[in-house]
Amino acid sequence: MEKNSLTMLSHIEQIIAYTFKDPSLLQAALAHPAVQNPTGRNHFERLEFLGDRVLGLALAEALYHYYPDENEGALAIRIAYLGSAKTLKVIIHEAGLEEVLRSGFPVTTFSSIPLEDICEAILGAVYLDDTFKAASTIVQSLWKKFLRQPLTALKDAKSALQEFLQENGKRKPIYTKISRTGPDHNPMFCMQACSPCDNKIATGTGSSKQIAEQEAAAALLNIFQKEDELAKTV
Repeated sequence: MEKNSLTMLSHIEQIIAYTFKDPSLLQAALAHPAVQNPTGRNHFERLEFLGDRVLGLALAEALYHYYPDENEGALAIRIAYLGSAKTLKVIIHEAGLEEVLRSGFPVTTFSSIPLEDICEAILGAVYLDDTFKAASTIVQSLWKKFLRQPLTALKDAKSALQEFLQENGKRKPIYTKISRTGPDHNPMFCMQACSPCDNKIATGTGSSKQIAEQEAAAALLNIFQKEDELAKTV
């Protein structure tokens, strides 16, 4: 292996605070098809596939312990934000991984490489090289600042749901009031969120229509995400 490639591998290990027992796994995680021989495509994509699941479980486990009093709707908002490509790009940049990877890939192809895919492949490689705990430790370290952000600072569930539907070629969700109960000074609303393309629905409750809509949106987004994850494993 060339000296500059060895240097890149070493810098990546320093950033993630993990030393590979089998360096070939890290090499495979960096073998994106855009810059490598197509024969290595299958190995990279398998690592990315695995790393995506490792990341999701590591984030879910961290959120479960960080926020013991939050309901599923709130946790769904957090994990949608934390696992998004946008957040991954910020983390890769702030951790210094972007700079290291830029130095190791051809200038002509670097801009076309989705670095978030490489990040997931690296997590998959760590999992195979050691254990889930080792990969989870890296996630908790690199995502620490984002894990601790207040819920109000994250993208709201309605926006996240709408983005998800648009990205998958579906129409905007429709919100409908199901009920309003309680006295005027302490009302309780029940709202329904519906995806008109496939008639999937979810409900949410809250002391205002806005809060109930957010809960419904988070619940519907969670349904879609679970179906999406299940489809990927088939």
